[in-house]
Amino acid sequence: MALCGYNDKMSDGIRTFLEGLAEYGIIHRSKIKNRSIDESLAIELSDLDRLLSEVDNLEDPEKKDLTEGVAKLARGFYSLLKEKDIADYKTIAGVVDRFYWKMDQKYYPELEKKKEAGNPNDMKMLVQYLSAVSLKEDD
Repeated sequence: MALCGYNDKMSDGIRTFLEGLAEYGIIHRSKIKNRSIDESLAIELSDLDRLLSEVDNLEDPEKKDLTEGVAKLARGFYSLLKEKDIADYKTIAGVVDRFYWKMDQKYYPELEKKKEAGNPNDMKMLVQYLSAVSLKEDD
């Protein structure tokens, strides 16, 4: 299991979700709250960190996983936006999407076969590969 066969629907969903985070969560809210983009990003990142520090208090494991997963995805994306220009949010969403495609393409054609052949280190190998994958738009 890497991304369960990452496909066009998943790709479109991730891109749309991330673009919505930028357009509504940062750009729109900056305007209506009369804040700078940097201020909004800092507030959102702080809010996400505070949420993640409380997630262990959710008793339902599915709710915990769902809350933690979406919060970490948003935090990762917002961190990338903070490093770069908010105007490039669509490109950055594409970088995240490409990262997931690369994860999936490494796992299924190569690492899943190694697991099936008796190598239990498929996920370790996947993480090693992902460590070397760039999160830059020109890579």
